[in-house]
Amino acid sequence: MAESNEFFDAHAHMSFAPDVASFASWFTERFAGAFSTTVSPADYRFAQQALASFPKIKVGVGAHPWWVAQGKIPDEDKALLPGLVANARYIGEVGLDFGKNGLAKSVFATDDETKQAQIEVLRTIFAAAKKNPAPSVGEDIEGAKEAGEAKGGRIFSFHAVRGADVIMDMLEKYELLEDSTIIFHWFSGSSAQLKRARDLGCFFSVNTFMLSTKRGREYAKAIPLDRLLIETDLPEETPIDACVENSQACKQATEAVEARYASMLEEAYREIVTLRGEDTLDAITRNVRKIFCLDRAALSSSIVSATLSQVMSVLIKHAPSAPASRTEAILCALIPPIA
Repeated sequence: MAESNEFFDAHAHMSFAPDVASFASWFTERFAGAFSTTVSPADYRFAQQALASFPKIKVGVGAHPWWVAQGKIPDEDKALLPGLVANARYIGEVGLDFGKNGLAKSVFATDDETKQAQIEVLRTIFAAAKKNPAPSVGEDIEGAKEAGEAKGGRIFSFHAVRGADVIMDMLEKYELLEDSTIIFHWFSGSSAQLKRARDLGCFFSVNTFMLSTKRGREYAKAIPLDRLLIETDLPEETPIDACVENSQACKQATEAVEARYASMLEEAYREIVTLRGEDTLDAITRNVRKIFCLDRAALSSSIVSATLSQVMSVLIKHAPSAPASRTEAILCALIPPIA
């Protein structure tokens, strides 16, 4: 079994931790990195600022279908999505939820209206992604292409409950499959939908919740190793007033979240190895290197990682108007890929 510092979380919610900075600092000392998804433009702006000093954590522009259905993303924030997507490489958590959880607490009058509201937000995101090429690692730096993502485009993490076919139809309509890396998080669709997503070249991130069911394990066995990733979908949401900075209660709450998080991420890796064999770890590591701009030899060093955090902070301080993706591109280009 690999060391935990090789473990990457392909779908997390770092901004939900009681003390985000403390949690992120603990996380980056112990694990390889994470794709930290968000649930709304407001959550994205908060996470982007709170996690700016942690280059191993990639923050995605999010518009979670539950938040859309429950009216938690006001119109003025929806209007920000095109601009946010245009300047972002990572998009998530986005998608469709036409199941009970996605419809039950809706502010809309009917289920059809709820579904249409979710589709409209996703349409806005896809239109912006199609119109604006993804920020590229090699865009301004000669010889940096090798340090980039799998296809040089955006990385999407999708929530898809009874909506996978609609998402795939829209991806095809907006011609986003060729240049984007598509990840279905905690896939729960039909076996036919799994096959379709697999045939379209999509990746899948699995967690312990998925692996605890017979169907989830069968799906995990059916995913090609070169499309497999591990996730936690953690931490769980913390009430906004639950943590007073530097308080003892906040420290204890954060430590409890850290303990559960470590247990769940490590358990997911153990379970997938039991299910698919020891070669699975190397395959997942290759997938992470292929998709994300990290997991290089330099980033595995805590000293260099700390230095990169300092550099990122300086870049943001002196060039606050530059997109985070551009500062990330500069850092990535300076780090040679593992042979």
